[in-house]
Amino acid sequence: MKYFGSRCAFACILLSSAVQAQANAPTKKLVAEFRIDGAREELSKITNILPISNGDVAVMLEEDVFGRLYSDKGLLKKKFLRRGGGPGEAKDAYASGMIADTIWLFDRALQRYSLVKPNGNFLRSWPLQPIGPWQDASPDRKLFRFVWPLAMLPNNIVIGQLGAAATATASGEVTTRPIVRMTWQGVVNGVVNLNPRAARAMMVRAGGIISFGQQPFDNAQEFGISPNGTHTVFADMKTAEKQPFFFLTDVSPKGDTVLRVKIPYTPDPVSARTIDSTVSAYSRNNKDVQTQYRAALYIAPYWPAVLKLLVANDGTAWLQMHTNNGTRQWAVVSPQGRLMMKIDLPKNIGLMRIDRGIWGTDLDSDDVPSIVRYKISN
Repeated sequence: MKYFGSRCAFACILLSSAVQAQANAPTKKLVAEFRIDGAREELSKITNILPISNGDVAVMLEEDVFGRLYSDKGLLKKKFLRRGGGPGEAKDAYASGMIADTIWLFDRALQRYSLVKPNGNFLRSWPLQPIGPWQDASPDRKLFRFVWPLAMLPNNIVIGQLGAAATATASGEVTTRPIVRMTWQGVVNGVVNLNPRAARAMMVRAGGIISFGQQPFDNAQEFGISPNGTHTVFADMKTAEKQPFFFLTDVSPKGDTVLRVKIPYTPDPVSARTIDSTVSAYSRNNKDVQTQYRAALYIAPYWPAVLKLLVANDGTAWLQMHTNNGTRQWAVVSPQGRLMMKIDLPKNIGLMRIDRGIWGTDLDSDDVPSIVRYKISN
């Protein structure tokens, strides 16, 4: 990772002070201004929301047809990317995004990219052929098996993340998942961030069955990437366990540190009662499973400060903060490192994308998601 020398360090100190001085930022509200009714449209799990400049919005789902195109009135215009292996089809719509108004999709099963026009018509596809040099990305290179795209940029650039088998992260052999720069064909040719900590996996052996899952109390580094791929922002939890702040770092596609600020927060210890209830819920009164599960747990002293991180194209960072009061609180940090506002949302509302508006889902009593675009209100 590159730094801008003493000039960057001086700027970071000033911005850090500015953020801490504004810990009491105003609390704002989100008001719905556009809605696609999930019950009416029979929506299931939504993987992405992709707004288009003409007001239409593409919705990516886990269905037999992965994509739906809706008008600026919320009416269905077209379904695209049917399940299959032929042109204009996909088997596993793992990742998606936009290059200007062109929709891109990465098919994990077929290991290929597809491009779709803004009107939903198929444009073209090509195979992803991930090639090293892994030695430029991590000392754990022998354990990395694949690279997932996070954002596709013009000029043959993709920002992606190296991945390893769950066994490697559960055993502790892999502790980082580098963010890399590669070509559209999958050739890794640079590093954006070498050391983002890998989310810890958990491996449980019980009753002759090996199962994997995510560590429920993991405090690995959270990060988000802007829709246009120009800002990758990290919430570094390494200092959060010892001091009441964490670092927020904005990195360019070339790996340059654009901004680094300190964000204050109040640590919340992970209680023994919470651990016991989590173990009980997982094991369902099976003592053998309970013993194995408890032994496999990684328990951080404190809950992670940041649970989710969204980034706008201008570098504005939206941080979903840990709370224990039944709400989802978001802190909004400007591209200059200023804490602009806080927003409290009910648990049924989840934000997904900051792009031509504030996009999220609203779950009804049956957990059916509606798609909502919000605006900020006093």
